[in-house]
Amino acid sequence: MIDNYDKYNIHETLDAVSEFDATRLQQFLVYEREHKNRKGVINAIRDELVTIEVPDTGYYRGYWFDDGGEYVVRDTPRLRKAAEKTRLEITEE
Repeated sequence: MIDNYDKYNIHETLDAVSEFDATRLQQFLVYEREHKNRKGVINAIRDELVTIEVPDTGYYRGYWFDDGGEYVVRDTPRLRKAAEKTRLEITEE
């Protein structure tokens, strides 16, 4: 998933995944748990992800969803504003 992963410390690992989308970040979280299992990396990644409930298909202040339901996305200030001003609901942090 990351070149030279075995040589990376916690900070280098978090830098390497900083641009990952939520899906790839979730995949990396599984990988980290199966390999080095560093609590600092795991907790930092979990803090980046949030589960939201989407009522139906549509565009919500910069986010497009193909279907209603539950999604795991990166937590951002823009997402928080969308949840405040639309029908998106943050269900798990």
